[in-house]
Amino acid sequence: MATWELLRGIHNDKSAKLVSRCSIKDQRAITEEKIVDQQPTRVLVTPENGTYMPGDRFSTPKDMSRHNDPSNTRFQKVDDMAEPVEETLQGMTIQELRVHAESNGIELGDNTRKDDIISVIEAALVA
Repeated sequence: MATWELLRGIHNDKSAKLVSRCSIKDQRAITEEKIVDQQPTRVLVTPENGTYMPGDRFSTPKDMSRHNDPSNTRFQKVDDMAEPVEETLQGMTIQELRVHAESNGIELGDNTRKDDIISVIEAALVA
C-alpha cells in the first residue's frame, strides 16, 4: 500500500484510508454539490465520506500516478520518511489534534495537554 498526497482538485475514493489531513487552519470550507432526496445539496468534503482535498495524504493500493499528466500533476507519492509524524502533530493545535485522533479512531481519554495528546496519538500509530 502506498501513501499519496493530493496536490490539486478534489478526489473521491471510499476505499482509501486517511493518513493525514491538511492543516485545518489551511482549509477553506470546501463543499461539493450532491443530489440528496432528489434535491441539490451542498455537502462538506471530508475523508469520512471518501472525499479528499489538496494537502490530504491517504494510503491506497491503487497507482494514483495514472491520473497525472505532464501538464497536471494531481497526485504525488509520499516517501514515508519524508515528513516525521511528530513534526506534523507538533504543528497542530489541540483542537486539530482532537479531530485527527477522532478521524483515526484514537481514544484520547482524559488527556487535555498537547504533549499528552500527541503521545497518545503517536503510541496508537505505532501499535
